[in-house]
Amino acid sequence: MFDGDLEGWPYLVMDQLSGEPLVDCLPMLGAREWHSIATQTGELASALHGISTEGLPSLRRSWGPFLREQQANLRGKHANSGLPVAFVTEIQAWVQALEPLEDWPVPRSAPPL
Repeated sequence: MFDGDLEGWPYLVMDQLSGEPLVDCLPMLGAREWHSIATQTGELASALHGISTEGLPSLRRSWGPFLREQQANLRGKHANSGLPVAFVTEIQAWVQALEPLEDWPVPRSAPPL
């Protein structure tokens, strides 16, 4: 693994870890293991969202069309990853219950997962 700074931008280079994809291990996981993975994933997401973007240029992509494209491709993307159909249906229902994409960013009162 390597890290550094290039023209004021920090970077990190990693190798892919060997192992099994999580989706292949799902049938073998108990509730405790699944909860641990979900907790660690949430902690990672929280840490990433806690990184300041102050002083960085804004994204050059139009957010509304990007989100609509993601929403349109959601079912196919997750179904192709091997997730159970019921879980994909729950994800899609949760996304559809969010504030209209035109109103994003949304307040912190998004519906619970």
